Amino acid sequence: GDDEAAAAAAAQAAAAAVGASPLVPSLEIKASAYDWFVASAVAGERPRKVLGYWRSSKHPREMNTPLTHVHLVALLPGGDGRGAELGQELRLRVQLLPLRAHLDASVLDFCKGFAQAPGAAAGGAGGDAEAAGDGRGAGKGAAGD
Repeated sequence: GDDEAAAAAAAQAAAAAVGASPLVPSLEIKASAYDWFVASAVAGERPRKVLGYWRSSKHPREMNTPLTHVHLVALLPGGDGRGAELGQELRLRVQLLPLRAHLDASVLDFCKGFAQAPGAAAGGAGGDAEAAGDGRGAGKGAAGD
């Protein structure tokens, strides 16, 4: 939009003021998602919405407004032909409408296990899984195994 063009012009002016090459766009990607949500589905139960748009009568959503908008621009220091040697500058802009999260212990346990690095529970000193006694890390890293 206009604010991105103004920001690019300001960056070029600042670069010119200090004697650097202006930045030239080499790649631009825009993506929008209008409606999405994350659901938790436990066997035998109906799926529950865990994360999604926060509907509020106080702050109604404007028509045709995406829930998520991502804008990525790759810039090369440019004009003089040395841009590839100097590397790229990446600018990422993410816009989100308000989200509502419904988290319970099972969702948090899943996220914790999902985000944990592979083999972290087997790290010799004993991880959270061993301390909790849930058997996921049983026998791993123990002396004499």
